[in-house]
Amino acid sequence: MKRTSAALVVGALLLAYGAVTVLGVVVLQQRSELSSIEDRLAKTSPVSSTPAATATPSAVFPSLLKVTDTNGHVWLPGPNNAVFEVKPGAIVTLTAVANDPQNRSLQYIFLTGGLPGPNVQCDWGGSPTCQWTAPASTGLTNLTVAIRASATNNRQQAPLCGFQDGCDDFMSLQFRTVS
Repeated sequence: MKRTSAALVVGALLLAYGAVTVLGVVVLQQRSELSSIEDRLAKTSPVSSTPAATATPSAVFPSLLKVTDTNGHVWLPGPNNAVFEVKPGAIVTLTAVANDPQNRSLQYIFLTGGLPGPNVQCDWGGSPTCQWTAPASTGLTNLTVAIRASATNNRQQAPLCGFQDGCDDFMSLQFRTVS
């Protein structure tokens, strides 16, 4: 009985040794393949860490920091789910606060509605403020504020800005007219 147990232990050890040997061969093959791939990569031209000439880093574009109104409402970048209530016919002054890393003068546009035919409340101009009159009827109004540093080479292409022009950044606001 002892002899059978010893034979089983020796057999198990030989089996384990065989498995380790096979595993070692697989590891050596993988190292060889990895070395071959590294050698081929070393012979190719290095990847440039600078962007292509046509790409423009986002740091050169202006961005909207916030939009405020005369009722004390504040909209910040990102998803804006807040819907603020206004009275029918109320006059609301909107003010956009933007930053341009190149300190260029910015243009602003304020639109209501959406494509295909938004209503321009204040067209592209240098003033960051716009007066909007709430509709006489109750309902939801979508308002878009967009900015740009120039009429060309914008970060966002039309119609993302809510108009046929490109822009560098935009923010969507919502008002609900309630009586």
